[in-house]
Amino acid sequence: MASFDSGDELAYLMPGFDLNSLTVPRLRSILVNHDVPYPTSAKKAQLISIVESDVLPKAKQLLRQRDRIHEQSTPKHFYATTPTMDERRKRKTEPPLLTRLKQEGGIMVPTSATFEAPVSGLRPFKAEEWEEEDIEPREEFTPDEQLALMQAQATPRKAVVKRRPASQGKSAQLASWFVIFTLLSSIGLWWRKEKVEIGYCGVGKKHWSLEGTKVPKWANALEPKCEPCPQHAFCYPSLEASCEQDFVLKPHPLSLGGLIPLPPTCEPDSDKLRRVKVVSDKAVEELRVQRAKYECGEANKDGSKKVTSPRMTAAELKQRVSKSKRKGMSDEEFEELWKGALGEIAGREEVTAKTQGPSSSPIITFSSSSLAKLSLPCAAKRHLRLSLLAYRLPILILVLLASILSYTRAQILAKRSDAARVPSLVSMTLDRLATQAALHARGEALEPWISAGQLRDDVLRDELRRSRREHLWNRVKRIVEGNANVRASVREGRGGDVSRVWEWIGGIRAIGGDLESPSNRLESSRVRFSLLPQESKVASKEIPEGREMKKWDEGRPVY
Repeated sequence: MASFDSGDELAYLMPGFDLNSLTVPRLRSILVNHDVPYPTSAKKAQLISIVESDVLPKAKQLLRQRDRIHEQSTPKHFYATTPTMDERRKRKTEPPLLTRLKQEGGIMVPTSATFEAPVSGLRPFKAEEWEEEDIEPREEFTPDEQLALMQAQATPRKAVVKRRPASQGKSAQLASWFVIFTLLSSIGLWWRKEKVEIGYCGVGKKHWSLEGTKVPKWANALEPKCEPCPQHAFCYPSLEASCEQDFVLKPHPLSLGGLIPLPPTCEPDSDKLRRVKVVSDKAVEELRVQRAKYECGEANKDGSKKVTSPRMTAAELKQRVSKSKRKGMSDEEFEELWKGALGEIAGREEVTAKTQGPSSSPIITFSSSSLAKLSLPCAAKRHLRLSLLAYRLPILILVLLASILSYTRAQILAKRSDAARVPSLVSMTLDRLATQAALHARGEALEPWISAGQLRDDVLRDELRRSRREHLWNRVKRIVEGNANVRASVREGRGGDVSRVWEWIGGIRAIGGDLESPSNRLESSRVRFSLLPQESKVASKEIPEGREMKKWDEGRPVY
């Protein structure tokens, strides 16, 4: 019999291998690995016949696959790792690490110590290794099956290393940047095409290609606008232009050689034309200063009067420009330059020229719409004034709404304040009525009632507004007249005026802390002929102690 490697898991596929040497659990695991069904109650002979009929015919193919996998997964270098020892000392009471097995009849019988594992022998699970769960031998296995299982567990296993995903290379990043750059470039080229087709105003297309489509509002900012034709230039479609004689076409400094569609300018080609351009620039600057003075309400340099109009006549403009001419320039030379500059001044986009007076002697006036010379405070005031003028109706509505809301809030707060004051006013009114009734019972008041009008003015003496005082008193009046202890009637006063009065008809309480005793009530019910009602009390108080006081008594009751 040929010898086979015990560590080879596919040794049973070799020619001449004796299948009878395999145990029943090993035969079942072989059939399970090859997905071959078998009856659960099959004996060893039946399992061997199933392996021979269904597994051994595929032996060559399975061995070839095994060799190919070994060639691909076997590393070039192997490194042995030495286990690290625990530096802590072991206690004497620790159980021994070596398990002892009892041997009975040549069979290794497991004991309770077989399943005990030392704590130091445990190691954490690693994500890179995949291991099968060990099947521990139990008592329900037969001795043959247990021996085969322990041999299978003793066979060394190979660790399966998980492959790490390859990191993203620079090619993917370059590809994403290339896509973004291509997208932005295509949008820029499309916008340049639309801008060139629209070109100059009145010459190119009137609308862009997305005019009839529904685009979002933010996309309207990308709509290309037509450019005004430069001065001293002849404009053509596709944003092309040519200059007049003695002028040279100068491209825009930011056009990048025509890549960005920006309009060029026509610059003078001779020295005389350059001086004419300087004079016209100075005149336009004076017109801007005049506009700034008019908008800000400033006076002239001499301080004579405020500027009332942004327009200037040609004579005034010529006088101001002549003040800044260079020394040594004659009047004839300046006059010639001025005549050449008048046409260029009128041709500026920000300048408007207007002819006034008769046709025989017309007066030409110029004005500039530019606000470049406005100071910062003046520009802020002008912007505020124009904004208020433009939005005066919404602002007026907002002011009215704010006033209505503030008035409503004040009324609500006043009603809440009045509602909070009503209980205290009612209590004060009832106290006054009860006090008046008590004073009348003691003889210190002539009438037991009080006029409602007089009581109102007394209680609400701090409220100066008549309307609010009446409103408060009406609420107090409804509560007081609904009280069962108050009688409301109409009586004539001492002055002869008839008014509504309130009278307290309830119980009378003590005044000033003196309680009404039966003797006091009897004393007050007697008829006195003296002007001093408390004469006897005063006299009794003045009698010194130790003296006897005698009083005459007629022996009959006094009514």
